[in-house]
Amino acid sequence: MSVRGFTVLGVRITLAGALLVCAVPAQGNLQDWLDEIKTQGADATPELIHKIARLKTRAALTGLISVYDTVPSVYVRREVVRALAVFDGVAEAEQPALEKMANVATGAKQPELRQAAVASLAGCMHLGKHFLAVIVESKAFDDVRVQAMRAHIKQADKADAAWYRRLWVPPSRRTKYQPDLEKRTEHHEIRELAFGAIATNLPDKELVDLLENETNPKIRRGALAALHAREAKATQKQALKLLKSVDASGIDRARAAEILAAIQGPKIGGRLLALAKKRAVTQADLRQTIARLLVEMNDKATNKKLARLVGRGRPHEKVFALLATVHLDNPKLLKKIRTGLADRSFEVRRTTARVLAERGDRGSLPALMAILDKPITPGDLRVAIEAVGTLKGNDTAWTTRLKTWIGNADRDMRNAALSQLATSTAGVDALVTALQHADWTTRLIAIKGLEALRDKRAVPALINVLAREEGRMKVATADALWSLTAKVFEDNVSRWQTWWDKEGNAFSVISQDDLKAAAKERELRRLRQTTVATAKFFGIRIVSHRVIFIIDTSGSMVEPVPGHKIGKRVATRIEIAKRELLQCIDNLEPNALFNIFAFSSGLDRWVPKSLGVTSGHTRDKARVWVERLGAGGGTNLYDSIQIAFGDPDVDTIFIMSDGEPTVGEVIDQHRIRENVKFWNKNRGIKLHTIAVGGSLEVLEWLAKDSGGRYVMFR
Repeated sequence: MSVRGFTVLGVRITLAGALLVCAVPAQGNLQDWLDEIKTQGADATPELIHKIARLKTRAALTGLISVYDTVPSVYVRREVVRALAVFDGVAEAEQPALEKMANVATGAKQPELRQAAVASLAGCMHLGKHFLAVIVESKAFDDVRVQAMRAHIKQADKADAAWYRRLWVPPSRRTKYQPDLEKRTEHHEIRELAFGAIATNLPDKELVDLLENETNPKIRRGALAALHAREAKATQKQALKLLKSVDASGIDRARAAEILAAIQGPKIGGRLLALAKKRAVTQADLRQTIARLLVEMNDKATNKKLARLVGRGRPHEKVFALLATVHLDNPKLLKKIRTGLADRSFEVRRTTARVLAERGDRGSLPALMAILDKPITPGDLRVAIEAVGTLKGNDTAWTTRLKTWIGNADRDMRNAALSQLATSTAGVDALVTALQHADWTTRLIAIKGLEALRDKRAVPALINVLAREEGRMKVATADALWSLTAKVFEDNVSRWQTWWDKEGNAFSVISQDDLKAAAKERELRRLRQTTVATAKFFGIRIVSHRVIFIIDTSGSMVEPVPGHKIGKRVATRIEIAKRELLQCIDNLEPNALFNIFAFSSGLDRWVPKSLGVTSGHTRDKARVWVERLGAGGGTNLYDSIQIAFGDPDVDTIFIMSDGEPTVGEVIDQHRIRENVKFWNKNRGIKLHTIAVGGSLEVLEWLAKDSGGRYVMFR
């Protein structure tokens, strides 16, 4: 993309003359410095680059742009981009300098360069904001546009309000607010940021209109928050209306409950309590928010009602009562709470154990220890171990018992015990032993635990297992070694072993402060390396060798995606998903294992039972299976994830969907999130999620909770 000759916010910016024509002769040793940089190539020092920039002449600028265009090193190019910010405000050079930064931000292949260009423009106080606006309006990568938008808002003034409005007003509403605007769909996060920048200045009537008609939930919540912040008369009415709306999301209604509680105080307690009891019309996150609000109110009359609810009713009522009475402390109530450890519902037992641990109730230890000897279900073992661990801490007898379980056949019990041992140096030996376990989830806990404990004994053990790991596990092991030593050997086993044999006896684990300083050297080394092509799914790099792709094939996946074509026609969502899958199949490493799930109302799997091998013949079969995928039915997200978690080998899951869950065992998005977090707490599966055609909060949550990436594809 070229940004030559454009208008932004009423300012016309043009570039007169070619960059290669120097308006001012080279100063001092400029040419010698430029020649030195080009000779050094990737080893060029940033000090020399910035020394040239400080000349602040057209000749210096031209020379730096030449360096960027001729030296292929990402590291050198990034330093040039950073240096270009010096020319902001230099009459003869600022326009070409900022234009170059904008072109890098919108056109560079490497994300490091795009991000550096936007960051440099953000520091340009003269014309930087105008170029940031150009990037936001461009067809650049969405993450770059969002970064530019955030930077623009930091410099915003009243003159920007009209532009922000143009970005956030949805096509369906433009005829009412600004009929002259073209009808186009804007990126969700940019709309949210633009709205947030002017929300405080919008009239009450418009904010109310948004609450009733806006489709983006974050903007709806922002509108309600803006009304509340200015203490508008309409706030209470709109909050109550939203709270009563059973079709609104749980998080929307929870925000409404918070605002009503802030306005009315304990007066709203009865209404909230009645709503919490209704399972059919009250989502799990709304119910949890109500419990928290009632705790904060601490109203005597309401507290009496809550105390009577403990241990009574259906499972969701029992869970609510446990959460809503954590602030009440009397022996009779505590006795009633403990009975929840034997409840028929696992959800009630799990919540009871957590609440007792949070209360610090050591009197519940006998009942919790009894669960360890005779659990109702295997899941109770993990629940009890975690609760007892919270209550006992690093008690010697408890630590000894934990060590007896690290070889247990039950994965949840083994991993729960190991996770607790990872909190004390008394567990180092057990963690080292666990590095040899056949189950990757157990080895991952051991790797992360040894990294966190920062004990010298971990280093030779991690070096020994590095050669046996692959994919994501190899990366995790190498990262742990780096964290403990700051040595940039990455996954080179021979270099690690040679270094340890020579220096191991005198070695001490590096301090966190020294590690931060060494991180710069590691980043420099990474940038100076040649980029290696790897498999990606919707732009997310695949490092795992044990992957499951979960693809939405519901009826809405036949909808077209504007701007994306197959041949001369607009591609549909399902066609784009298939194209991405086929590219992945072709680019996965030869020894990688993978499976593909296609979900709608039900679930189809390429390999019926587990991860498939990736021989050429097998990949051909996978391609045929993908090509035959069609679209129709509902969106059964929960069951698909649950079945994927049933695979003992998978360590990375990609989920692509275009709509909220509509069918399956669980469709409440908060419950889906909470259950997946519970399954994954001692497994470490990374979930990367892709929302197609819109913003899906449940996918955003799943990625965030697991340390994965969330991508909105338009």
